[in-house]
Amino acid sequence: MKRYSLTCLSFATVLLGSVSALRAQDAAAVPPPPPPAADQPDAGTPPPRRPNGAQMMKRLKEQLSLTDDQVQQIGDILKAQRQAGMALRQDTTLSDDDKRAKAMAMMKDTHDKIRALLTADQQKIFDSMPPMPGPGRRPPPSN
Repeated sequence: MKRYSLTCLSFATVLLGSVSALRAQDAAAVPPPPPPAADQPDAGTPPPRRPNGAQMMKRLKEQLSLTDDQVQQIGDILKAQRQAGMALRQDTTLSDDDKRAKAMAMMKDTHDKIRALLTADQQKIFDSMPPMPGPGRRPPPSN
């Protein structure tokens, strides 16, 4: 009986040693995951937030030197766009592609309405400004 126990113990030791060696070999064979690309955010980092109307208005006021009347009119345009966007998101009759196309058309319409309120000098600056990030877009790089 003692010999049987010793044989089982020896067998178990050899088996555990083999399993440990195989695990070490498997761990060495698996390459580490590649680092995230420079243009992709970390998996643990939340995506950038879209700017709200107040942030857009602040950016426009600073860069275009808007008058009080322009601020009021642009604010009304942005408010109407926000309400239309909320209604579009809640519309269950449209497919995702149709919603996306309609949202893009709404954004272009808003852009055109804002541009129409600006002076020629303001329009030149407005046209050179990078677009505000929207759904699926990243904010412009900060320099």
